Amino acid sequence: MELFANGNNNNGGGNSNNSNDKKAVKKKAPGMVETARGIVRSRGLSGLFVGLAPRIMKIAPACAIMISSYEYCKRFFRRWNAEHGVYSEEEEDFAPQPKKKK
Repeated sequence: MELFANGNNNNGGGNSNNSNDKKAVKKKAPGMVETARGIVRSRGLSGLFVGLAPRIMKIAPACAIMISSYEYCKRFFRRWNAEHGVYSEEEEDFAPQPKKKK
Protein backbone atom coordinates (compact mmCIF):
# COMPACT_ATOMS: atom_id res chain seq x y z
CA MET A 1 0.00 0.00 0.00
CA GLU A 2 1.43 3.34 -1.00
CA LEU A 3 0.86 6.22 1.35
CA PHE A 4 2.51 8.99 -0.60
CA ALA A 5 2.03 10.16 -4.15
CA ASN A 6 5.75 9.79 -4.86
CA GLY A 7 5.76 6.10 -3.89
CA ASN A 8 7.72 6.43 -0.63
CA ASN A 9 6.27 4.37 2.16
CA ASN A 10 7.88 5.87 5.23
CA ASN A 11 6.02 4.49 8.22
CA GLY A 12 8.37 5.56 10.98
CA GLY A 13 11.21 3.16 10.16
CA GLY A 14 13.75 5.96 10.16
CA ASN A 15 14.30 9.53 9.18
CA SER A 16 13.97 10.27 5.52
CA ASN A 17 15.44 13.53 4.33
CA ASN A 18 13.92 13.14 0.88
CA SER A 19 12.54 16.47 -0.36
CA ASN A 20 9.70 14.66 -2.17
CA ASP A 21 8.09 13.81 1.19
CA LYS A 22 7.32 17.49 1.74
CA LYS A 23 5.55 17.76 -1.63
CA ALA A 24 3.23 14.84 -0.88
CA VAL A 25 1.51 16.51 2.06
CA LYS A 26 -2.04 17.11 0.79
CA LYS A 27 -3.74 18.04 -2.42
CA LYS A 28 -6.24 20.86 -2.29
CA ALA A 29 -9.75 19.60 -3.04
CA PRO A 30 -11.46 21.30 -5.98
CA GLY A 31 -14.05 23.90 -5.11
CA MET A 32 -17.71 23.94 -6.07
CA VAL A 33 -17.18 25.82 -9.33
CA GLU A 34 -14.35 23.55 -10.48
CA THR A 35 -16.42 20.47 -9.64
CA ALA A 36 -19.45 21.81 -11.54
CA ARG A 37 -17.29 22.59 -14.57
CA GLY A 38 -15.86 19.08 -14.50
CA ILE A 39 -19.33 17.54 -14.39
CA VAL A 40 -20.53 19.73 -17.27
CA ARG A 41 -17.42 18.79 -19.28
CA SER A 42 -17.83 15.07 -18.73
CA ARG A 43 -21.61 14.60 -18.67
CA GLY A 44 -23.08 17.80 -20.05
CA LEU A 45 -25.43 20.23 -18.36
CA SER A 46 -27.91 17.48 -17.54
CA GLY A 47 -25.19 15.84 -15.42
CA LEU A 48 -25.75 18.51 -12.78
CA PHE A 49 -29.30 17.24 -12.29
CA VAL A 50 -28.62 13.51 -12.05
CA GLY A 51 -30.52 12.10 -9.08
CA LEU A 52 -32.78 15.12 -8.66
CA ALA A 53 -36.08 13.23 -9.13
CA PRO A 54 -35.31 10.53 -6.53
CA ARG A 55 -34.10 13.21 -4.12
CA ILE A 56 -37.33 15.19 -4.51
CA MET A 57 -39.40 12.01 -4.06
CA LYS A 58 -37.48 11.33 -0.85
CA ILE A 59 -37.61 14.83 0.63
CA ALA A 60 -41.04 16.12 -0.47
CA PRO A 61 -43.12 13.98 1.94
CA ALA A 62 -40.91 14.93 4.88
CA CYS A 63 -41.19 18.63 4.02
CA ALA A 64 -44.97 18.36 3.62
CA ILE A 65 -45.28 16.69 7.03
CA MET A 66 -43.02 19.25 8.67
CA ILE A 67 -44.84 22.28 7.22
CA SER A 68 -48.31 20.93 7.94
CA SER A 69 -47.31 19.98 11.51
CA TYR A 70 -45.93 23.47 12.06
CA GLU A 71 -49.09 25.12 10.76
CA TYR A 72 -51.35 22.84 12.82
CA CYS A 73 -49.38 23.45 16.03
CA LYS A 74 -49.27 27.19 15.38
CA ARG A 75 -53.08 27.33 15.09
CA PHE A 76 -53.61 25.00 18.05
CA PHE A 77 -51.39 26.97 20.43
CA ARG A 78 -52.67 30.32 19.22
CA ARG A 79 -56.23 29.23 20.04
CA TRP A 80 -55.18 27.64 23.33
CA ASN A 81 -53.31 30.77 24.41
CA ALA A 82 -56.27 32.98 23.45
CA GLU A 83 -58.68 30.79 25.42
CA HIS A 84 -56.47 30.81 28.51
CA GLY A 85 -55.73 34.52 28.44
CA VAL A 86 -52.08 34.18 27.55
CA TYR A 87 -52.33 35.57 24.05
CA SER A 88 -54.53 38.24 22.58
CA GLU A 89 -55.41 37.60 18.92
CA GLU A 90 -56.35 41.24 18.40
CA GLU A 91 -53.02 42.65 19.55
CA GLU A 92 -50.92 39.74 18.26
CA ASP A 93 -48.30 39.89 20.95
CA PHE A 94 -47.31 37.39 23.56
CA ALA A 95 -47.80 39.63 26.56
CA PRO A 96 -50.04 38.09 29.24
CA GLN A 97 -53.56 39.42 28.93
CA PRO A 98 -56.24 39.47 31.63
CA LYS A 99 -59.02 36.94 31.12
CA LYS A 100 -62.10 38.42 29.55
CA LYS A 101 -65.34 37.93 31.45
CA LYS A 102 -68.14 36.58 29.35
